[in-house]
Amino acid sequence: MSLSAQSVSEGTAVTTQRNQDAVATPGTNKKSLVRANPDLFRSENDTRWGVRTNFIADASAFVNLGLERSVGDHLAVTCDVFFPWWNKWDNSRTTQVLAGSIEGRYYWRPWTTGLRVLSGPFVGLHAAGGVYDIARQNKGSQGKYFAAGGAVLGYSAFLDKWWRLDLSFGVGYMNTKYDHYHVKDQKYLLHHYSGKYNYVGPTKAELSVVWLFSQCWQDKR
Repeated sequence: MSLSAQSVSEGTAVTTQRNQDAVATPGTNKKSLVRANPDLFRSENDTRWGVRTNFIADASAFVNLGLERSVGDHLAVTCDVFFPWWNKWDNSRTTQVLAGSIEGRYYWRPWTTGLRVLSGPFVGLHAAGGVYDIARQNKGSQGKYFAAGGAVLGYSAFLDKWWRLDLSFGVGYMNTKYDHYHVKDQKYLLHHYSGKYNYVGPTKAELSVVWLFSQCWQDKR
């Protein structure tokens, strides 16, 4: 073995021994170990999946369910479906929506700075679209479509290993085309007028609980 090859080998052995000694030392801070030796704690599949629901929408009877997938150390993609389908017997109150949204997030803090993947502050972009029929007091609007999109700022906090709380707010643009109608004799919908509506302002408010069903790390010692 050449002198240079022997030096590299000895240097690698020393580094490996130092890492093993650090891991084996009682009371060593685990976050420090992750920063110094992320491969010791990185699982074979770093992707984390989560199931989510937005409590703000749920409280407004907009039943929803979503799925989240992490992509690397900083990025995540979320997809949500909104499907409330409530209708009072006399058609005087109706909330029927079928819509979906997708959001890309960038977390400022990579998960290798701790044991919690995709947590802390984040920024993102979101887009949503769908159809709706909403009526109150025998007057309502049927949306032929709506489309919205904008920027998002938020924060993700862990409740424990498997549960996370997401808080975010989005601002952007929305466009919709609709038919306004009146309900007659509790069963007939009388067309009143059609219109378009453009809107700039808040497009998203989220307080979601996320159930994470794959681990972000495992101890390989």
